[in-house]
Amino acid sequence: EAVTGLRRSESGSITILDQNITNLTSRDIKRLGVAHIPADKDTGLVGDHNIEENLILGFHEDQPYSTGYRLNQQTIMQFASEAIAEYNIQVPNHKAQLKYLSGGNQQRVVVARELSHKPQVIVAAQPTRGLDVASTEYVRSILLRMREQGKGILLVTTDLDEATQLSDRLAVMYAGSFIDIVDPTGVTEEQLGLMMGGHT
Repeated sequence: EAVTGLRRSESGSITILDQNITNLTSRDIKRLGVAHIPADKDTGLVGDHNIEENLILGFHEDQPYSTGYRLNQQTIMQFASEAIAEYNIQVPNHKAQLKYLSGGNQQRVVVARELSHKPQVIVAAQPTRGLDVASTEYVRSILLRMREQGKGILLVTTDLDEATQLSDRLAVMYAGSFIDIVDPTGVTEEQLGLMMGGHT
């Protein structure tokens, strides 16, 4: 939350892409090229808004989606069509309210919005929690593809399989502090479980 501007830092500093982002707003951090897939979909989506609106949420005041106080509806509709196709979002139509989509498709909307704007850094918090098997594998494959493209990814997860399968290195936290930073190929689930419980 501190990295993405949702919580103020009480101490220390946060540097991303050689810029100090400590206590910047989430909008300013997003504009620096940091994407955020939040742990709670309610944080990243507005159920009563339609799919198009959710796909530009957080970018709606920026070009090409708006000019001054006017939304560019044609541009928004074209972007939504491309995002829906690329991320295989199952929707009845662009104007449907987001709350009527399945959990998996709602998560795809978040992923599509955050990754379609070419971020350099991706903060993904519990990105597959509550998803079905197909949606889980899809989100994981997208994150791996982003990594192969050279994007920096901060994955926050309590799923040990997800952590070990997707990570190049693991930082295990307990009570707000790092217990250790380890190579996922050289540590067992039992060792990780102990570290998650505060044992070094």
